[in-house]
Amino acid sequence: MGAHDAVHPDQAHAAVMAASDGHGADVVLEMSGVPSAVHQAFALARPAGRVNMLGIPSRTIDIDFATEIIFKGLTIYGVVGRRMYDTWHQMSRFVRSGAFDPTPVITHRLPLEAVDEAMHLIKSGEAGKIIFTIG
Repeated sequence: MGAHDAVHPDQAHAAVMAASDGHGADVVLEMSGVPSAVHQAFALARPAGRVNMLGIPSRTIDIDFATEIIFKGLTIYGVVGRRMYDTWHQMSRFVRSGAFDPTPVITHRLPLEAVDEAMHLIKSGEAGKIIFTIG
């Protein structure tokens, strides 16, 4: 999909520090809501950096506000929505122009009637993106 580096979460700290001369990331996007990833997002941000929280945790997460946020001077943004129609139109232009190819993340093509199977695949982590066919 065009990433410069792809690393296992256990390697993220070393990779970010190497890429930032030891300072940390200016901006971290946390998209999973997994407690360990939330803590990792705070750790990977540089002092006075920004963490955008997009993931929805399935349970309450204990956070050490003093050491993880306050003493680092982090700015935390909670992202609760998007400019839905703007992003749809923009993405449609990207796909039509060939500037973005979504096919590498499509893992399954299923008939619309197989929605229960699709939900199982998504919840089990076995699917990336599923395309439904109609007819």
